[in-house]
Amino acid sequence: MDCNELLSAYEKLGNTSLYLEDSDGDCCVSTGVKCNNQSRITSLVLNKKRLSGFLPPELSRMPELVNISFQFNSLTGRIPDEWSQMPKIEMIQLYANQLVGGIPPSFSQLKTIKMLQVARNRLTEPLSPLLGQIQSLEWFSCADNMITGTLPPELGNLSNLQELLTGSLPTELGDCTALENIYINDNQINGTIPPSLGKLKHLKLDLPR
Repeated sequence: MDCNELLSAYEKLGNTSLYLEDSDGDCCVSTGVKCNNQSRITSLVLNKKRLSGFLPPELSRMPELVNISFQFNSLTGRIPDEWSQMPKIEMIQLYANQLVGGIPPSFSQLKTIKMLQVARNRLTEPLSPLLGQIQSLEWFSCADNMITGTLPPELGNLSNLQELLTGSLPTELGDCTALENIYINDNQINGTIPPSLGKLKHLKLDLPR
């Protein structure tokens, strides 16, 4: 079981009252937790729980974890590099917190992630070109931050990307043949809309008003 890691995670998140055990010492009854048949944690969803701590690196020691969602809280600090070691993670949702820094370049090591949601935080660091190596990524949002610079052209390598919420766009995004939706708003990323997007047959482009 992952109970030691879970308790430590709740401590760092700022609310140990969410941690619970049944009479057998199984922590799968804790708030926001889902487990598999082997009592290993697969999902941790703590949206709108008034969390005011920081993101726990310990989650990387939960080998079956698939989903992390800490949306609409007041979490601070940086996104842990250690999370790049999660072998089965598919969704990381951190919308509407107060996170700083940037998306760790080490996230390029994630092989299974499909959704990365970091919008509406206080991120400032430019996006790493290494993010273009996350071939499994289908949905990516970093809108409503203070990210500077330009989007790396390497994002054009994300052949499975279907939805992008971010700043301005590199020409190479025209190679993302699965791309269906782009939302451009509220960063300090600069540039123009590339003509190459015109070859994406299913693309819907939502511009800021």
